[in-house]
Amino acid sequence: MRRPARVRLRSKLSPLFYTESDVNQVVLRLLTFLANSYLIRLVSAEVLGVVYVRLTLLLTTTLFLSREPLRKVSFTKHSPEEWPKLVGLIWLALPVSVCLAVILSLIWMFIL
Repeated sequence: MRRPARVRLRSKLSPLFYTESDVNQVVLRLLTFLANSYLIRLVSAEVLGVVYVRLTLLLTTTLFLSREPLRKVSFTKHSPEEWPKLVGLIWLALPVSVCLAVILSLIWMFIL
């Protein structure tokens, strides 16, 4: 079965055309690379290591504490009558994540 001509023509010319999102992604990755290389030259290795380890720990802890309860609830089987409760629970994940991020950030800044 033959493909429509439009699909074949587009697939032949696809390397020639870039969407705006492709260009934005390349520019943002280039800016991130330049900023990281500037920071690595500017900051000492000890400070950079401590900050990266602590920020990674903060990020992982926040994501784990905000996602895991939602995952546990969503993987269990529910009846159709319980779907409105589940949607409310899903929307509750956003403010809980923000609160956890603020609390853990304050702990990171003032206690650690």
